[in-house]
Amino acid sequence: MSLDVRHVTAGYGQVMAVNDVSIHAEAGKVLALLGHNGAGKTTLVRTISGLLPMRQGEIVFEGEDISKVPAHQRATSGLGTVLDGKRIFHSQTVVENLRLPKIPRSGQVGPNIDPLEIFPALGQMLRRRAGALSGGQQQMLAIAQVLQMRPRALVLDEPSAGLAPALITELFDALRLLADRGIAVVLVEQLLDQTLRVADRAVVLSLGRVRGEWDMAAKAHEEIRDALSVIDVEPEIPSEAIGG
Repeated sequence: MSLDVRHVTAGYGQVMAVNDVSIHAEAGKVLALLGHNGAGKTTLVRTISGLLPMRQGEIVFEGEDISKVPAHQRATSGLGTVLDGKRIFHSQTVVENLRLPKIPRSGQVGPNIDPLEIFPALGQMLRRRAGALSGGQQQMLAIAQVLQMRPRALVLDEPSAGLAPALITELFDALRLLADRGIAVVLVEQLLDQTLRVADRAVVLSLGRVRGEWDMAAKAHEEIRDALSVIDVEPEIPSEAIGG
């Protein structure tokens, strides 16, 4: 099982937030997609999910070109996406949220994973209104909803945003477990140390382009940190360019 993004360019109006980006995610692995604000990470997630049309390139899932497949069909064909903002039904109970997703047709489903096994805390609050949950619990519920659809690939846009450190560790451990169960996980994040702790491979984006790719090895963490530091530094302007 694999998800391939090939030479994708996408954006809003005349602004191309993603330029000629290619990434590869495979079953049983966590691919970390790293970068500072404005790097194009969220634009790429929305393009993969089908919420934002591409200008160029293709997206191939399980050997099938899904570049023109509508977002809802991508979701029911096994490509799960957890967007930022903890998008759950706040007025419904936890158990009602878990009953809402449409189970895909037979033959398109991924591993049969009980979301309450991955997030046991949710099992203790099934009758609680989702809007009354903590931020971390709402994020877990958002992921649990997608797991109900038995995805083969799972793309998450900064799931750690706004969470307490202890919950972040728990959440990332759960994502590692999902990959170990056979799901291809694409983890879009700014939180470097926790992300690299669970990742098998990392890609750094800057200004909509891939700036580097690493397999997790002894020196990879240091090289990735250095790459992000360099990206974060303003370029020097020659003195002659400013009249000095």
